[in-house]
Amino acid sequence: MLRNFPEITTALILAAGQGVRLGGEQKAFIEVEGTTFVEIAAQAARRVASQVLVGVADESVSRTREILGPNCAVIAGGDSRQQTVEILLAHAKNDMVLIHDVARPFASDTLFERVLESAWQYGGAVPVVSATLRDSIALADGEFLGQPLPRKDVVLTQTPYAFSREFLMHAMQKARDNGWQDTTITSLVTRAGHRVRAIEGEESNLKITFPDDLTTLHQ
Repeated sequence: MLRNFPEITTALILAAGQGVRLGGEQKAFIEVEGTTFVEIAAQAARRVASQVLVGVADESVSRTREILGPNCAVIAGGDSRQQTVEILLAHAKNDMVLIHDVARPFASDTLFERVLESAWQYGGAVPVVSATLRDSIALADGEFLGQPLPRKDVVLTQTPYAFSREFLMHAMQKARDNGWQDTTITSLVTRAGHRVRAIEGEESNLKITFPDDLTTLHQ
């Protein structure tokens, strides 16, 4: 690590989802070799952030506090990712804000460090991997095929990503003022006029979303 990031970083761990696409199992409490996803995310965040804020479903606050202990602040999140980020951001004290999804238990320490280093330089950074080269990519309106997209220009974004607190606060304020709703915080930040640096992500940094994804945990 090139800088002492814990002194200037607050980490927001997003774990408030109900796991609907996973069959109703909250991702925060899925285990890898006896350790829950929320523990894995919090442990990784503590290595790079002096303040760790964990957003969970309201009914899971007590359980999560028991699991994580006193080194993290566990807060009831909102009904969406955007709402949860807004709630947690109100408690952030540091100049750099790192955001991580509890559903990505395989992100390496090196990735956390590279994201923060790039965000420090550019104000915001997100890890990306190239979209698959095996299939063609095109827009569609649900019924008819639209324009093809150049595969070399299409990337898949991952977490953790990081922004200066100033960038993120500005983006969330713009979202409130204009009624923007988005599933990704990076989209809100770019929509607010900020450039976000794309850095190389990790193919192994898989997201657990559907029941079939759980087979990854045992490979």
